[in-house]
Amino acid sequence: MSNTADSSRTPKTRADRVRALRPSRPVVMVAGLAALASATGVGIASGQTETDTTHVAAVAAVADGGTDQALADRANDVAARGSERAALDAPTGQAARDALGTPAAQALAAQQGEQAKVRLAAQAEADRVAAEQKAAADKAAADQAAAKAAADQAAAAASAAPAQASAGAPAAAPAASGSDYVRPVPGAGHGSYGRSGSLWSHGHTGEDFAAGSGTSVKAVTSGTVVKTGWGGAYGNEVVIKHPDGKYSQYGHLSKFSVSAGQTVTTGQQIGLSGSTGNSTGPHLHFEIRTGPAYGSDINPIAYLRSKGVSI
Repeated sequence: MSNTADSSRTPKTRADRVRALRPSRPVVMVAGLAALASATGVGIASGQTETDTTHVAAVAAVADGGTDQALADRANDVAARGSERAALDAPTGQAARDALGTPAAQALAAQQGEQAKVRLAAQAEADRVAAEQKAAADKAAADQAAAKAAADQAAAAASAAPAQASAGAPAAAPAASGSDYVRPVPGAGHGSYGRSGSLWSHGHTGEDFAAGSGTSVKAVTSGTVVKTGWGGAYGNEVVIKHPDGKYSQYGHLSKFSVSAGQTVTTGQQIGLSGSTGNSTGPHLHFEIRTGPAYGSDINPIAYLRSKGVSI
């Protein structure tokens, strides 16, 4: 038999107990919105701020018949900002792809491409100029090295020339002591020293030896050649200084065999006889002097005889 006094058996009591066990609509809405937020990346499921949580709760409250409209409006603003953040946080999403297709984005991309082309062209030009400058510097260095090598070679050749000349030239014979003398030519003298005549304005200053043109004329003793050249009335002449300080002079020559500054030995050929200058025919004009110039003459025959020459 039923107990009428047990109120838990009444319909109202049973409904209250069912409502107590069932979650309220706001809680269900919060759970559903939380799941939605997790799927869209906005709200409490993605770690957003407390304001996002408030937005979900406010929306749930309005959905359950609440009257806090201000709280709902605020929640809607927060949701809109959350959508903007989602678009910014996902640049590879549809919003970013849409932005890339705009005319402004396309113009910016074209401008950046042109700037890149300009930079590449400038770099290529700079590289070309640098390469040309390096090539010019290398060529200048090579030319300078070649010029230096040529100069060094010329200097080496110039320094080697005297040594080669010395090596190729015959060794000079030692100077005579002064006791060795010879005739200047094989022929005999005319005994003309000191004579006066139409051929000599102040008397004959030397001895004339008979000698056909081209006869070898020899140094009467060793010495140093002090002159070879034109001697006016003497024609082509050679003057040699002897070891004893005297000078011998050879005139009217047709050819020279020595040069000034050269050392000669006794009997060495110094030229060939001829008829140059004031001459009536081929012969040798021979003088002995106390100095190198005209006017210091002494008797040449007496000098040679004093040196042991039979004449």
